Amino acid sequence: MFLYSMCGIFANQIATNSSWTDAHIQKLWSSPQKTRIIYPPCDTRDIIDTIPMENDGQRQNIMVSFAQFRPEKDHQLQLRVWARAI
Repeated sequence: MFLYSMCGIFANQIATNSSWTDAHIQKLWSSPQKTRIIYPPCDTRDIIDTIPMENDGQRQNIMVSFAQFRPEKDHQLQLRVWARAI
């Protein structure tokens, strides 16, 4: 972990892909002035083609979540919230 932490000293620019990762790197590498968040694109063409956004001219309420399956994403909490919302 020490060696990994030292890598930040030598970086001129650091790109992260989320606010969580950005905060983690800033803390680990003590480099708030060096980081930039570059959010990765999310291709939604398949979703747009699969899920109609309108039905007879009426807007539908559709909930979609894009996330990796990782413990900190807490997908079980999302499911409980959605169950209550429905």
